[in-house]
Amino acid sequence: MADSAPDWHPDPTGRHELRYWDGSHWTDHVASGGVQARDHMDAGAATTAAEASVSDVASEPVADQPPPADQPPVVEKKQGLFARRREERRAKDSSRDEFEAIAVRAAAGEEIAVAALPAAIDNARGLYRARDFDEKLWSTMASAVRSVIDDDVLTAEEEDHLHRLGGILGTTVQEMATKDGPLFEELVIAGINDGRFPRLEDPSIMLKKGEAAYGSFAASLMKEQAVRQYQAGTSSVSVPLGAGVRYRVGGMRGRSVVVGTEMIAQDSGVLTVTNQRTVFTGQAKTLEFRHDRMVGLEQFTDGLRMNVSNRQAASLFRMQTPSIAAALISAAVAQAT
Repeated sequence: MADSAPDWHPDPTGRHELRYWDGSHWTDHVASGGVQARDHMDAGAATTAAEASVSDVASEPVADQPPPADQPPVVEKKQGLFARRREERRAKDSSRDEFEAIAVRAAAGEEIAVAALPAAIDNARGLYRARDFDEKLWSTMASAVRSVIDDDVLTAEEEDHLHRLGGILGTTVQEMATKDGPLFEELVIAGINDGRFPRLEDPSIMLKKGEAAYGSFAASLMKEQAVRQYQAGTSSVSVPLGAGVRYRVGGMRGRSVVVGTEMIAQDSGVLTVTNQRTVFTGQAKTLEFRHDRMVGLEQFTDGLRMNVSNRQAASLFRMQTPSIAAALISAAVAQAT
């Protein structure tokens, strides 16, 4: 083949359908199924006796050069519509998986993932519907919160991580109060468990010297009231009038009896927790519970019951977030004693 004119011939290596012969040696231009590529023909490739004279040349690296001018045009195989869409979906799913993997690692506190998250968010924004993408960002924040409070304690370092992550995700820890109330309560309580109390800048009560307000809660002072029911009975006398006719006269007697009890709101106001006491300031009453005299604290799903040594009857309050109030009071009582 040493004296053959330049043309495409069957690839002597067998790796491709065709290989280009430039008139003096085999080049690295190959083609299979109408698709062109480049593949270096090494010295170990199978050659014929007529090609032996050019095998040494073929064993050397072939310098990059433009495709021969007389080579046939390469026919590219076009994908069908469904094949293209399938490939697009695969690429989109792969990009989503990559973004979500970074988000999971960032939520867990991996510093490299946190640094890479802003760029990942920008790249992934077009991969989701707007509402779905916002939900992904929020779920990342919620996952981060659950991760740091898994031990029921929120350290200052963990809280800084949450604030930093919230800034990247475009949300704040405070927004959690409306998006996931129970999770927000767990987060606040975890901070209290670490010995870090929130500070109330403008409490509804006058503070004593050295006193700090931790929180205030809308509350109703409840009292137990008897439920009564009127129970009545009748009595009558029948008088014969003759001809089978009788005249009946009678009366009714009844009385009020207790059939149960119910809780009703006696007063409404604000329950303020400080480092020294818990104070209820209502429209009709003001009650003070000194923490050094607290002998009982019971939490319910919708309220608190408190007992202090200088008051015989327990006081029951109904409120929206009793768990946070109970955590503050318990921690403050532990400090006071």
